[in-house]
Amino acid sequence: MITLKMLRQPEVQVVDRKWRAGMTEQVKNNMLGYYAYSYLALNEKSYKSAISGFNYTIRKNIEVEKSAIGLICAYACIGNYKKALKIYDSFKEKIIFNTRLRHQLVKDLSYFLCRDTSAMKLQRQRYFSSIFLGRTMLRTHELYVEDSSNILTIIFMSYWHIFTGHVFEDMKTIADICIYFRTLDDTFRWKLLNRLAVEETELWDDETLAGMFNEIPEEVSSNDYINTLILSTIYSGNLEKARDNIEIYRNKGYVFTNEVMWNFIRLSVEEDEIDDLTVNFAKHLISEGWADSIIAEVIRYGYVNRSRYSVKKELNRLSYLNL
Repeated sequence: MITLKMLRQPEVQVVDRKWRAGMTEQVKNNMLGYYAYSYLALNEKSYKSAISGFNYTIRKNIEVEKSAIGLICAYACIGNYKKALKIYDSFKEKIIFNTRLRHQLVKDLSYFLCRDTSAMKLQRQRYFSSIFLGRTMLRTHELYVEDSSNILTIIFMSYWHIFTGHVFEDMKTIADICIYFRTLDDTFRWKLLNRLAVEETELWDDETLAGMFNEIPEEVSSNDYINTLILSTIYSGNLEKARDNIEIYRNKGYVFTNEVMWNFIRLSVEEDEIDDLTVNFAKHLISEGWADSIIAEVIRYGYVNRSRYSVKKELNRLSYLNL
């Protein structure tokens, strides 16, 4: 049985070579090309072509489990959730106990569902299809009750909660599981967070959750949460990513807290990567009354490179404080 710990593990890149043994390079490339074509069709929203392609690769024993994941995503995107659940049930033993495949299922399904909601919205607008969708929702919840580790049911119910506002009996438990899936799509996680945080406001301050975002989704407009996301990136030791995010949102006019600035300075000094941004943050913090040995080191760096930086005022301040 799959556990929550398994779903929160980092991705592991493993190359599947079993079915390729004994093949020539040309045959391997041709066979891989069928799977690549099918995935490309899925990515371009050509769902019928994707379904045909993945069915072919499964029949020909080409990347079978990965093709099954693609098939699940394609059927989910056209609103055929029952078919997606049936395929998952057929392949779940091989998928959920393989870390790479399990994470790919979460990542791909959440990404494609969040990217294209047209089929689901169309089902909601039509009278009879909306009735069938309601029945599918109930059946999906029943499957979850039977097996609370069913990845598809958790993602589907969270997806419906995000985009239709449908609330299941144990929605809080379901969504709380889904939002902590390690490889959940960033936009999907952000939209689910917005739903949950209405009642669970403490989620805005959850640094573990913030640290799960690989990129800051475009939909994020809260200045406070952008600071939280950048701070979690700094805490993870990813200086380059933190710098890139700061530059992007600084150009958009966002204001960073002193805590973000000081932690960025600290990491820059630790990594010996002091730059213009580090010096500017140090100057700002001194103007705000902040001063310590880490900030002093950055200001002295600025003084050594005084052809680029003007830090005389800040240096005098440090001298006054014996730093």
